[in-house]
Amino acid sequence: MAERRGGGAVVGIAVIAAMVSALFLGRVFLFDDDPPKLLLIGDSVTFLSAGAIDQRFDREHLQYLTMPGFTTGDLLPLVDEALGQPDGIAAAREQVVVLVGYNDVATGTIETDALVAMAERTSTFDCAVWLTLPARPGGQPSVDDSMAVADVERWNERLAAVAESSDNLRLVDDWQDAVEADATLLEDGVHPTSEGQQVLAEIMRVAVGRTC
Repeated sequence: MAERRGGGAVVGIAVIAAMVSALFLGRVFLFDDDPPKLLLIGDSVTFLSAGAIDQRFDREHLQYLTMPGFTTGDLLPLVDEALGQPDGIAAAREQVVVLVGYNDVATGTIETDALVAMAERTSTFDCAVWLTLPARPGGQPSVDDSMAVADVERWNERLAAVAESSDNLRLVDDWQDAVEADATLLEDGVHPTSEGQQVLAEIMRVAVGRTC
């Protein structure tokens, strides 16, 4: 479970049918009089795991920016919007967890400049945890053909490079390690099973506690 500190595939038709509400609930703002403490940025993998994440953090102080099918470039304007709201996450900018890249790999936008921009935005938080992607679930190439091993590895290499840009960025490969050790955590080579959702949520909790 290495940690380095710096200086979904596109959702299938069946999955889309099960997550139509994401178009309306993808951006969830849950906070009372105090600003949210933790921002979660991701696609369908994090979106599906929200229930498990809620169980491990103070739900009233979470803010989700999780949109199924979105690339990093798609998510970036939503992040900018959230950071521009003085009564929201921008008021504290304490912690952020980022799990993006599945759709960048699937759509061939691995070299997107949005990754660097997202890293810059999240580096303004006191602590930014970025999770790497599993390249070989269970030690084998993903059953999802859009997640080619070389492309996933290239994405992770880019993550490692941008993590060097700020002391506030923590690159954590615990999710990658867990899936590469046990492919049954995924239902289709990308999206987590119920057990996988619990594992991902716990990894996020531990990573925040350990690095922040």
